[in-house]
Amino acid sequence: MKILDRLPLLTASQSIGFRQRHVSFHRNALVIWLSIGRRGNKNPLHISPAFPAMLDSGNNSACFLHEHHLIQWAGIQPNQLETIGSVRINDQRIAQLKADVWIHPNVPGTHEHDSQRLPFRVHIAKGLAVGRPRPDDNTLFPRVPLLGFSALKMNALDYWFDSKTGYSYLRTADWRSRLVRGLYRMF
Repeated sequence: MKILDRLPLLTASQSIGFRQRHVSFHRNALVIWLSIGRRGNKNPLHISPAFPAMLDSGNNSACFLHEHHLIQWAGIQPNQLETIGSVRINDQRIAQLKADVWIHPNVPGTHEHDSQRLPFRVHIAKGLAVGRPRPDDNTLFPRVPLLGFSALKMNALDYWFDSKTGYSYLRTADWRSRLVRGLYRMF
């Protein structure tokens, strides 16, 4: 199943609008659209509204967002989700909350989400890493929600970046995956 099809890198910094909000993304970002739902609930009608995020290969957590994103963008209070652990990010202990993430397919060739197609549920075993405001600093970190490549690996999703076009592709593993891996071993 195709999830992301010809998702382009942003060619310049850009403001992305959603539900009376705007957030800026920098050049070369991979903008994706996510929703959050209760762990194990497979019904896409019971998830948060879609919000923009960034696919981030450098993110050490499967999914990392700030409490502000959870409350203001997803409409979920942190106390509605069970805390299942913590992780250290930038020398801070960050709570991990029990939830699943849903990736919304894009309109092919754009970073816009395709509202006509159903989102794909991504199980996040260790939970969402949710940063909290610090008393000494009101900076939002991370600035935008981040989905790390470990989430793709955990869910057997194949990611491909075409360096010639700058497009990214994400799909569930299937016969194509086996074929590419077989060809790779041959060369």
